[in-house]
Amino acid sequence: MSRVCIFCRRAGQPLTLEHVYPNWLSKLYSQKLVGINEVSGDNLNRVWQGAVFQHKVKLVCGDCNNGWMSKLEEDAKDLLMSLFFTHDGRTLSQEDQRVVSLWAQKTVLVDNKALGSKSGFDIPTSFYDKLHQAKQPIDNILVTMGWRVLANGSKDQPLASFEIKQVVSLEVEKNSVDAIRGQMEDGALVWTAILALGNVVFHVVGTSLAGQLEVGSSDPRLLIQINPYHKDLIWPLEMPIEAVGGLEAIRKGM
Repeated sequence: MSRVCIFCRRAGQPLTLEHVYPNWLSKLYSQKLVGINEVSGDNLNRVWQGAVFQHKVKLVCGDCNNGWMSKLEEDAKDLLMSLFFTHDGRTLSQEDQRVVSLWAQKTVLVDNKALGSKSGFDIPTSFYDKLHQAKQPIDNILVTMGWRVLANGSKDQPLASFEIKQVVSLEVEKNSVDAIRGQMEDGALVWTAILALGNVVFHVVGTSLAGQLEVGSSDPRLLIQINPYHKDLIWPLEMPIEAVGGLEAIRKGM
């Protein structure tokens, strides 16, 4: 595990022991609650029973943790609580989507490092550098989101689920094939992650390829893009992911 902060990468800064997911999530449930947790990757499929949202790691320095990341949690907490644990109707403005997108990008990056080499894929440091410098949602990590009816802590409906993998094949326009192949030979890549917490499911796709990233033709009634911002949206969306087979079906479409 790295001894430098995954975001600022300054050597010699003490790393703090922190929750992968914010501790306030666990406080919304009974302290006695035991649920199913799971993480997956190209070479990993781990499922275990334990206290929910209590995974802790030393990855981030005190300056980052108590600075921009702490502010992000403050900005996001009330909004995320209303999304994760209720189906109350609301409109997500451009600012709401900015906060949620930044939180989702940060959480996926932390989750990936928390897995270490076990996942079979490690997001390149350039993504961490760019997010740390911008402290805003970055344009080469696309975020879409949807919702689910059930998140009961069972094996089929875990309260927390994370899966990440590298994309090894792409559908591209014919006149772009040579350019894309050249970039990938030089190390450019695409990765995709599914992060489910409570009632919300994020599909997050990152790329180091040059140009505009477009992801499939997901039904906007089911998954909708929030980064880059497109328009204000009514939440919850028209259809939960159970309409197409639930979390497992979303994973298969990664």
